[in-house]
Formats: sequence, structure tokens, C-alpha cells
Amino acid sequence: MEEAAPEIIADLRAGKLKLGAVNEEVLKKPKDQQAKSLKEQKEARRAKAAKKAQEKKSGGKPKTPEANQRMVDVDAFVTKWNCFDEMQREAFVAKCECKSKRP
Repeated sequence: MEEAAPEIIADLRAGKLKLGAVNEEVLKKPKDQQAKSLKEQKEARRAKAAKKAQEKKSGGKPKTPEANQRMVDVDAFVTKWNCFDEMQREAFVAKCECKSKRP
């Protein structure tokens, strides 16, 4: 801790900062830049946690508005259709024709 800036040591002693938050990357920097580096790391951790919480809350993927959902579904089907070979395409069309003939 001899390499830490006086502000960091004061925060550690006051209990405002945890010892684990002060890593080697911060201590390698000059004393006048350590507090700034520590603050940047803290903000980055908060942003990452907020992003993770948002993804968890929204189900992982960003939701598509209902108005656009049909277009997204069509685009996904076109992508799959392009990957089908000729036999798969014929089987799909035959299955759809059978369904459309039912009353």
C-alpha cells in the first residue's frame, strides 16, 4: 500500500473503499492518476453490471416492437429457406399445400 495515493489510503481507512478494489493496475500508475483510474474502473464495473441486469430483465435479447416482429419473422424464415436444399423446399411446399386444401 506504500505505492497508493494518499487519497486512496484515506478512503481505505475511512471504509469508503474496499482493499480489493485497489488492484495492481491502479498502483502501477503515478499517484496523481491513481484516483482517476480507480474511478474509471468503478464506473466501468457499474456500467457492465447495469447492462447485465438489463439483459436479464429483458430476457437476454432486445425485444422487437410488435409492429416489426412480423418482418423479423419473415427475415428469419428467408434466411432458413436459403439454407434449404431442393428436396427440403419441395417437402415444405407440399406440406403447406396439404394444409391449405383442408376445409
